[in-house]
Amino acid sequence: MKAHNVRHAIKGFALIATISVLLLLTMVAVAFLSLSALTVKTSRFEWAQEEARANARLGLMIAIGELQRDLGPDQRIAVSASLLDSNPDTLAIEGVNNEQWMGVVSSRFDQNQNGSPFTRDMDDGGLQDARNGTNFRIRDQVTNYLVSGNEGGRDKMRGARQYQDALTENLPLGQDVVEIVSRGSVRNPRDFVRVRKVVTEKLRLTPDGRTEIRPNGGYAWWVQSNNQKAHVGRPDTHRNSAIDHNNGTGMQRMLHPQDAEPFVIEGIAQGQDNRDTRVLTPKTFTIISESNRIGVLNNFHAMTSFSSSVICNVRDGGLKKNLSAFLHNSDNGQAPEIRDLNDPSRSCYIGVSPNDFLIGPPNERYAAIRDVDFNDTQLQDIAPTFELLWNWANLANEFSFGYASTGIREQKIWRGAPSRNGGANVYDQENLRPADPRNLSTIKITPVIVEACVYYNLATYPRGTGSEQQNALRLCLYPRIGLWNPYNVEMRLDKPMLLQLFLNGKKTVEFNGNVGFTREIYYGGRRNTFDGQYGGQVYFKLPAVTIPPGETFIFSMGGAPRELNINQFGANILQAREAPSSDSYLFKDYLQVRTSRGQYARDEDNDPSELMPIAPTSYRERPLSYKEHGADNYMFMLKYLQNNPNPTIASFRNEPALVYASVSLQAGGGDEFPLEWPTGTEGIVHQLTGPGDHVDAGNPPHPFSRDGFRVRWLDETASNKGVNNELFLQEAPLGNWNLRASYICRNPYDNLTNRAPYFHGIYTRDNPSDELSWDNLNPVLRNGFQTGFPFGKANFGVDTVVAFEVPTREVGIPSLGYLRHLQLSEYVWHPSYTIGTSVADPKVPTTGTIPTEIPGNNRGWSSAGMGTGYWAQLFSDIVFYLPEKNHLIFDMSYEVNHNLWSDFFLTGGTQNQVANFAQ
Repeated sequence: MKAHNVRHAIKGFALIATISVLLLLTMVAVAFLSLSALTVKTSRFEWAQEEARANARLGLMIAIGELQRDLGPDQRIAVSASLLDSNPDTLAIEGVNNEQWMGVVSSRFDQNQNGSPFTRDMDDGGLQDARNGTNFRIRDQVTNYLVSGNEGGRDKMRGARQYQDALTENLPLGQDVVEIVSRGSVRNPRDFVRVRKVVTEKLRLTPDGRTEIRPNGGYAWWVQSNNQKAHVGRPDTHRNSAIDHNNGTGMQRMLHPQDAEPFVIEGIAQGQDNRDTRVLTPKTFTIISESNRIGVLNNFHAMTSFSSSVICNVRDGGLKKNLSAFLHNSDNGQAPEIRDLNDPSRSCYIGVSPNDFLIGPPNERYAAIRDVDFNDTQLQDIAPTFELLWNWANLANEFSFGYASTGIREQKIWRGAPSRNGGANVYDQENLRPADPRNLSTIKITPVIVEACVYYNLATYPRGTGSEQQNALRLCLYPRIGLWNPYNVEMRLDKPMLLQLFLNGKKTVEFNGNVGFTREIYYGGRRNTFDGQYGGQVYFKLPAVTIPPGETFIFSMGGAPRELNINQFGANILQAREAPSSDSYLFKDYLQVRTSRGQYARDEDNDPSELMPIAPTSYRERPLSYKEHGADNYMFMLKYLQNNPNPTIASFRNEPALVYASVSLQAGGGDEFPLEWPTGTEGIVHQLTGPGDHVDAGNPPHPFSRDGFRVRWLDETASNKGVNNELFLQEAPLGNWNLRASYICRNPYDNLTNRAPYFHGIYTRDNPSDELSWDNLNPVLRNGFQTGFPFGKANFGVDTVVAFEVPTREVGIPSLGYLRHLQLSEYVWHPSYTIGTSVADPKVPTTGTIPTEIPGNNRGWSSAGMGTGYWAQLFSDIVFYLPEKNHLIFDMSYEVNHNLWSDFFLTGGTQNQVANFAQ
């Protein structure tokens, strides 16, 4: 058998296998090379992203750091650059290139020793802005604008880094500028926000061993305060509580809403259907309705969906104090004492005491912090106290919304009040229980007198028969008193009141156009004859009555005519159910046959008798002696009859006074000029058949016979405006005056005209006018009572005027501003709304809170204010000499707001929640 060689059969396999493996390896190598290239590219891209993220984090960290450093201290304030508008009188922002930048300023004023921007010098302007009179300008105090490129602030910019001022910095769009807010977010180019890009750098090692710095991207940032925007992202927790106007449920929604209503934002036509749903961002409104888009773009800088803040005292530093903890807590039924919080080295928190003052330094500890001598503040006797706030807040425990009622709450009586001149001063011993204006701590709720006047008719009737017949003159007085309840609760005058009214009761008249036929028509006083000093002093009793909220009752005579009683004042009672009528009046007859004043009782027989030989048919007022026939005083005083419901002059003196008002230029220190009617202006002398006859209805008194006072009207009479500049009579009864005051008189800084009736204060006498006629001033019958309007005629168009709201259970005190309804002063020259108002007091300079020049040497009431030393004494009598140690004329609103708004806040919790917090 022949043998075969097997190796020859598989020749060439190794070569093929080798080539195949090489091809496979080549493919693997190529694949790895491709993968490597892709990985390098990917890593480079991610590296760039990481650099961008790192730059963004760096920018964010720097922005937060700048924010913490510049706005972290309590006394730093964030301000929009738009506030630095060079022309605030126009709507456009002028003189600011970057109006949306946010700047930082400090409330500290380092030129002042204690660092406070305020200083107090009671001998030179009182509480003042220490920056006044210096070169201080807020635009120069901005230490930084929180934008990229300003890192470190104005004082730390060095070298090539230049500080960017929002007013002047011009940033045209380019490589180094980033437009953070642009189209898509806003429409108006003025709303664009541009900031400078900050380039980050990287240290790089070159192949030749050198190092170089190369750009490594950049960052840009901008900070804006959301607290200056409308918060559209917060739903109101009270929204689902329906408002019930009968019981006050749901009133928190109206008084203290927590959200911003979209429909009040211009351009937002429709809000979300379910208002309990949060708006995540302002742009959510474009999802709700496409019609909102333009409004969203236009309000980018005005809306936010998130904001929060620290409740700190920006003026003095530290946290604000929760005033609710004081108002809603008690100590055995009295106002609580919230103690100071201290550590061993200092007082960390000054508490609240019921005796702390609402104006001036509250207590000695505050005074020390503010570098003020507490014993030299010259406000200590008249400053209201925090106990007054507590008592006001706790009225909520008594009253319910919708219907509430209160009796008279008279003010505290000043027992042992100083009285000089042997007790015979301006009060003539008739105000022995005066209202106490010092350190108010209790609540007073009393009606406001808006009108106190009389009209008169003259009548005559025969006396005797035959040749002995004479004609007697009768004066018919028509009193008219307006009482206004300015509160939101009905006021029960559960005891009668007595009004003392002092007018010109020493007038003379001319009959039938004959200068030789005259008579005196005196009335009032303490004698039935001409009573000189007291002539014109009359007393009217006002019955117990309940005045609904905001209503003004007009009291007048009712029933048959009655004789004016100068001894038993209860006989001169008025009523408010019947309309004034010419057949209902108080009368006085002039029957003296032998009078010592015969020179003024002129007629054809020259007999010194008040009886007349003929019956006159017409009359006009004409003073026969300006010295004898001018009013000795113009005033009114209202008292609450606690002791004697049938008062006499003796009992009147010991009743508690509610209001004393001097409407006299000289406080009764000299005769006021009497009125003379124009020639040709005459009234009718009504002819009666006898002393039992009366003037019939439909015979109203002449308009010029009106004498008395009223609160100035919103639109004054043409006769008043015609004598004076029309603007002179435009007053703000609630803005600049305190109609609830117990003491009303002229002060040295009142405007005055140079002729009677002088037009000073908020209560005015009138120039004669047909606008004040009987018919024009007819009251309106409403719910069984005759009603009027406090600031004009009864038909002015407003039925009721509620000016002040007492707290109720349902509402309470929802905010500090709601405390504006509280009365803080007993003087008429302070504002009605003190807390929360920003109306400057026109009686003091704009640079301080007290007058810098006191007229004369009599503590403000002197000849420099149209008076004499005697007048000054009388005005000092009215205010019980308190000006000797206290400023009575000062900007009370500024003082009390200075103490409250920076130091305190109120919470929205219930009374129990707040009480638990306080504990």
